Amino acid sequence: MGSESAFNGKGACPACEYVGYPEELIRGGCAIEIILWLCFLIPGLIYSIWRRSSPSKVCPKCQSVMIPIQSPRGQKISKQSATGDEADLMRVIDRLREKESEDDKPQSERKAGGWGR
Repeated sequence: MGSESAFNGKGACPACEYVGYPEELIRGGCAIEIILWLCFLIPGLIYSIWRRSSPSKVCPKCQSVMIPIQSPRGQKISKQSATGDEADLMRVIDRLREKESEDDKPQSERKAGGWGR
């Protein structure tokens, strides 16, 4: 239940590597809930509370449980599934980070060639 609150936007699916907004899946059945409400008031109330207590964030493509994009595994999946402009942008960011770490090293430890091409 604590991981559900970590979701605030995009998620990553470990099964199909989809990156995007998850769907909420409420467990249990609507028909059972209606029958319990019509026949028995207290069990209907308990069942309704149970169903809505912790909806799962699932992938809209494969219905697997998604993980937050901010998690280390979510970032890895996001990086692997990036295509086109996103992948180019991530490569540029990685190069800039490498360049920053190179600038922090003493001159004797730096590798020649700038961007490392």
